[in-house]
Amino acid sequence: NPILPFGVHIASFGYDKYRESLFRLSVAKRLSRIWSIGVSVQYNLLQSELFERSGARLSADLGVALRPTDEWMFGLSVIHFPCVSTGSDEVNDTHLASLKIVSGLRYVVSEGMELSVGGEYRRDEPFVFSVGMEYAAFADFRLRAGVRSSPFSPSLGACYSFIGLTLDTAILYH
Repeated sequence: NPILPFGVHIASFGYDKYRESLFRLSVAKRLSRIWSIGVSVQYNLLQSELFERSGARLSADLGVALRPTDEWMFGLSVIHFPCVSTGSDEVNDTHLASLKIVSGLRYVVSEGMELSVGGEYRRDEPFVFSVGMEYAAFADFRLRAGVRSSPFSPSLGACYSFIGLTLDTAILYH
């Protein structure tokens, strides 16, 4: 979409007695040849028999990207800012993600091969470092692998695109 690219993300995790749900709408716009900006708004809902009341949060994310050359891209995002909590404050403060600052860079090694590194900062938590790679085996099929530092968690993934739709899957050890 050359006018205003957008995305919709719906996720659900859990079972009858514990459920986390996420609904997200994202938009992005290229501002110039090297600068881009993106915004997302999401609603997180946490329901569990362990809590007297459910937790819920409406929040926004803001990110900017700088792409000075075709090989290099740098990004910076502020996640969950601003946010408005509804439901139980105790559940929201303890179990829903708080403000996070994320930065990263991507380098295109060769056609079809990308390397990326990143870092995350969240108050009162250890700094998280990540590294990963993506390989385009075919024009519409990609393989991914990566690792995060805290807690240590390796991951593998695959992505397939068909007629403008993308199926992205991942396996994460935690």
